[in-house]
Amino acid sequence: MVFGVVWMLVRERRTLDGRARTLSDWSCLGWPDAGMVTRLGDIEAVVIDREAKVIRGRDLPDSVEDVDSVWILHRGGDLRQLDSFPNRPFEARRTAEAASRLLGVEYRDTTCNPPDIKTPSELDESLGQRCLRKGQPLPQPQEPTNLRFRCMESPEGLDIRIPRARLVDFWRPVLWGMGLFLAALVLLVQFLADDWMMMLLVLLFAALPLSLPWICTSWPASRLTESLRLTRRSLKVDSTLYGRHEIPLAELEDLFLRDFRENRMYRNYQVERYFPVGCLCARSDRVQACFGGSLDEANLEYLRALLLNRIVEYTRSD
Repeated sequence: MVFGVVWMLVRERRTLDGRARTLSDWSCLGWPDAGMVTRLGDIEAVVIDREAKVIRGRDLPDSVEDVDSVWILHRGGDLRQLDSFPNRPFEARRTAEAASRLLGVEYRDTTCNPPDIKTPSELDESLGQRCLRKGQPLPQPQEPTNLRFRCMESPEGLDIRIPRARLVDFWRPVLWGMGLFLAALVLLVQFLADDWMMMLLVLLFAALPLSLPWICTSWPASRLTESLRLTRRSLKVDSTLYGRHEIPLAELEDLFLRDFRENRMYRNYQVERYFPVGCLCARSDRVQACFGGSLDEANLEYLRALLLNRIVEYTRSD
């Protein structure tokens, strides 16, 4: 409790003034020397980037933390960090959009593939409207040779089923863990027969933290199945990993690929470590729906092209 209060008192905050073009640093104590004001000058854009940081563990395996940072880009190319969000990409996007509107400058999200670049007036524009306004050629769906999902077309829209991919054999880490545990137990009982009960407890406490992350991530990966329903009204996604989400097409702003291949070997506590590439993310200001984690790159590109072409078609006819 005491440490929590101390952390709250010394934590720094920032205030961005769009009219005066200033960035003020202050603390909850309101000390005069904490209210440092920085003049931002001529600003070109608000930028989001992502860094996958490897966290070295002493007693646990190394892990990856995806840090999304929001920057203010000056005309001369200088960058000033506004804030950073470890494993919170949605909050980073909201902060960047608010800063873009406040400063009246371009919004650039480099965490997307392809990168998302918008003016402040385009931040609430739907994906279909933006594609029609820009008039750029849409990606042509090219069906891969090893198509991994089923697409059924009806007058109401598209029904897509992504079957179980068996990204990992769930029972393999369980059996390996049990085998190693039993082997270590037999050895300890042979050498320390007098106090084998205590050694059993020590083994359990040592084995659980090491084996549980592998078991907890391999189970949802082994049973991953997904379905999508795209109509003129909305995109519905039902995933055994990410849950159920519905985004109205009038609010759907982005459909992009999130790549998890960077530092994959360190993603011990993330189900995404088993994905061949990554997943598609459809998002609005309120909802983000992820899907397609079991698909390879060719299938992901084909699925995105199918959805994007149909979304633009529905938007044009409305």
